[in-house]
Amino acid sequence: MQDVYMRFASPLEYIGAPRAVYILGVFALSATYHAIFFYPMTGSPEWSPQLTFWLGCGAGCVLERAVYKATGRKVGGWWGRVWMFTWFWLVSGPMVRAELDHGWPARTAQMARESGGSDRLGPLILRALGLPGPIDWKNSTMLT
Repeated sequence: MQDVYMRFASPLEYIGAPRAVYILGVFALSATYHAIFFYPMTGSPEWSPQLTFWLGCGAGCVLERAVYKATGRKVGGWWGRVWMFTWFWLVSGPMVRAELDHGWPARTAQMARESGGSDRLGPLILRALGLPGPIDWKNSTMLT
């Protein structure tokens, strides 16, 4: 997918668009892709939460670049992690609310239950969501 996004950005770079424009353009393309992917699960593409999240992530990248240009130092280390997790937390709210409103975690847990815990991910999902399920820890496939 990264190659597809970069092919989208190349013409913008070629015509001399500012770097921020094509960074945001690539993230807008990602928002479109994810909204379309979200549609079969909900019957609605949920444009607003997807755009808020992905364009917010793009804005974070643009801000990081601006900090680098202003200070000559990359955003990294402990404070870089704090910055990234704080920014991610701020921009992810609308998308997480949309997924919760549509029952995505519950459907994921239901699929894990229906699999009988035969997959490796199902029991982990159930545990992470704090939901009961057919987890036989003694004979679990997760341990092999």
